[in-house]
Amino acid sequence: EFMAAILTLEKNNTDKVVKYVDELKRLDIELRPPDINRSDLVFQADEIDGKKVVFFGMGALKGAGDIAINSILKSREEGGNFKDLSDFISRIDGSKVNKRVIETLIKSGALDCFGYTRNAMLTQLEDIVEAVGKASLAKKQAIGSLFSNDKNMITVNITLKNMPEFDNSKILEFEKASLGFYVSGHPLDKYRNSLNEINYTLSSQISELKDGEEALIIGQIENIAQ
Repeated sequence: EFMAAILTLEKNNTDKVVKYVDELKRLDIELRPPDINRSDLVFQADEIDGKKVVFFGMGALKGAGDIAINSILKSREEGGNFKDLSDFISRIDGSKVNKRVIETLIKSGALDCFGYTRNAMLTQLEDIVEAVGKASLAKKQAIGSLFSNDKNMITVNITLKNMPEFDNSKILEFEKASLGFYVSGHPLDKYRNSLNEINYTLSSQISELKDGEEALIIGQIENIAQ
């Protein structure tokens, strides 16, 4: 709970977040990507199969916005967990949860619980958005109707063609774009054993260096501007 609270407090300070993520690893507490059925606006302490975890807060998703996320959380609070992708599509407010928000949720891993790969959902994103539009129209038409309380009247069913998942580097790239940093792993993890043998300085420790002190920094080149 303390680590979840401090991550929430420092969510806009990437250097500090990375430092606390390292601390989570040291404490053997797993940081999980957001989950549409378990995450809150803020970082959330939880337990899965007896193992302590912290779920990423959906309020920190880049490109989603509090209005959209709050409307999703309200729908979940009123109707319980989303059973599947069709249930999610049928219950969200299409006027607030647009294509960009859904894309961000997919890339972050928040919709993984529905059983489709991120590749399948992103490839068929237009079908998902179209289904959200149909559900919104059905809700409008049901208002004032004799069947306004009939869930079947406002439920849109969608079945996607599942596809092989993206490779790990692509998933990490999506997490960095939607969450601001890597959550489920790091591109340098495959070099972890070698790196642990090197006495290097973390980016979060740079401010602690004395004037004129030498430091070894490890990183990766993400893009080159000419």
